[in-house]
Amino acid sequence: MILTSLDARKFDPVVDGLIRNQQRQAELKKITQPQRDVLLDQTQNQSQLRLQDLKDQHCFPIHQVQLNGEMNAYFEKYLKQALKELAFSDGICMGEQRINLLMSQTQNIIIGQGYTTTRILVAPQNLSSGILKLTVIPGLLGEIKIDLSDNENSHAGRIQYVKNIFPIKKGEILNLRALEQGLENLKRLPTVEADLQIVPASIPNQSDVLVKWKQRTIPVRITLSADDAGSRQTGKYQGNVTLSLDNPLFRSDLFYVTFGKNLADQQSITDQDGSTVDSGTKNYAIHYSIPYKNWSVSANVSRYQYDQAVAGVNNVYNYNGESHNQDLALTRMLYRDNKRKTSMTVKGWHRSSKSYIDDAELMIQRRDIAGWQLDFNHREYVQAAVLDFAIGYRRGTGALAALSAIEEAFDEGTSRMKIWTVDASLQVPFRLDQQNFSYSSSFHGQYNQTPLSVQDRISIGGRYTVRGFDGGLTLSADRGFYWRNDLALSLFPSHQFYMALDGGHVSGPSSEWLLGKTLMGSAIGFRGQFKVGGNFYYDVFAAKPLKKPESFQNFDINYGFSTSYSF
Repeated sequence: MILTSLDARKFDPVVDGLIRNQQRQAELKKITQPQRDVLLDQTQNQSQLRLQDLKDQHCFPIHQVQLNGEMNAYFEKYLKQALKELAFSDGICMGEQRINLLMSQTQNIIIGQGYTTTRILVAPQNLSSGILKLTVIPGLLGEIKIDLSDNENSHAGRIQYVKNIFPIKKGEILNLRALEQGLENLKRLPTVEADLQIVPASIPNQSDVLVKWKQRTIPVRITLSADDAGSRQTGKYQGNVTLSLDNPLFRSDLFYVTFGKNLADQQSITDQDGSTVDSGTKNYAIHYSIPYKNWSVSANVSRYQYDQAVAGVNNVYNYNGESHNQDLALTRMLYRDNKRKTSMTVKGWHRSSKSYIDDAELMIQRRDIAGWQLDFNHREYVQAAVLDFAIGYRRGTGALAALSAIEEAFDEGTSRMKIWTVDASLQVPFRLDQQNFSYSSSFHGQYNQTPLSVQDRISIGGRYTVRGFDGGLTLSADRGFYWRNDLALSLFPSHQFYMALDGGHVSGPSSEWLLGKTLMGSAIGFRGQFKVGGNFYYDVFAAKPLKKPESFQNFDINYGFSTSYSF
């Protein structure tokens, strides 16, 4: 029995399943919740002229420029910005041309900040006093209305609670950034198409927003997916079926449940008495999320179960177990303009697992921990390129009757972990010799402030970290990073040929006895989608290790695929 336990630790289904399940759920999220950014860019071209570049025949020396009108204090900063950009100086002589330049520059700055219906005017006045007075007329929001003119086909009556969607209310200054946020909240569902128009209201200086919203007749999606990203011990081929309900509570919310299991190529061992033990995996996950203005709430529950056949001296044992994960997250959009946006997420989480040999629990492997996580995410738009950056802090606590980690006795791990993570990605589309290319790069790093249990360490080697390796053997340690790079050529719409180059490194006290600390690999492949009733996605590749420890067992070339069909 002791030998069996030791053999089982060579491949840990708990850790392997946890990592693979998290990676697979992240890929599933990209399909079920595609990010659809909205940029209602109304930026005006600001003048490169300065006031001194224009000459007025009739002018008056101006010592001060004032901004009058309702809410003038709020817009004062934009006038100051215009004065600085135009190099205004005390006593400058200003006539019609220079005044118009100052007025238009201030107007364009305000529009660039998203206040597209706010106007800057110059009222008749006596300039002999040396004071120039500009007047601001703020554009306010009237009503947000849903276009129900084609409700029979658009089903727009399903989304009546727009007050929960847009972070702006009647009478507030109309700003495109608030409309962008609301439109992203509406477009977050794949079965929905949404757009809006700003139209005149019946009240002066107010504008109504007319929302055009359309959802397909049956707001249900079924996604079937399969890949060969599983382990050889518990099943290399894995399949999932996902049922998604879009807008079930008519608030642009999302619910989905997914079930998965091994499909084939798992271990099965028969002992001398003819008793057979089959290996395999089963998992499910449930997700619900709902937006509320600049906020969103999401909840996730998942369970992973495994069985592994292990040959003993005279018998075959079933090394089995299960893990449970729950989390509740609250996200807040902190800032956005026409080139960037920043958000913050606070998450509470709970994770537990148990392992058995046949029906006898291995108490030494029981885990039950909880904690919180804080993440800051930033997205930057640089012309056609998109840059993402995220930093996170993960902390284990004693909440929910959490158990101490067995490694704490040896100072090799803790349930009160302190982990910093950094993620960055860059996507750059470009054209070369009449061909469409794209370059994408992503970086993930982890740094620990406490010793970490195996489940919390960073692992490299596999299709989701460093390609070129089958994932059967990985390098895992307290801290480290991996860097992935893809260069893709668009062959025809929705299909790409790509080449990849990845690298990763691990370090820290737990890496002392590893075979090595660095992996590098490459891959080539094809990916894309077909429209066949629904959407069929595919990715097939061949990967090769470029650098690995001498005794690190791996195939010279690894082939892999992943597919999904959503309808």
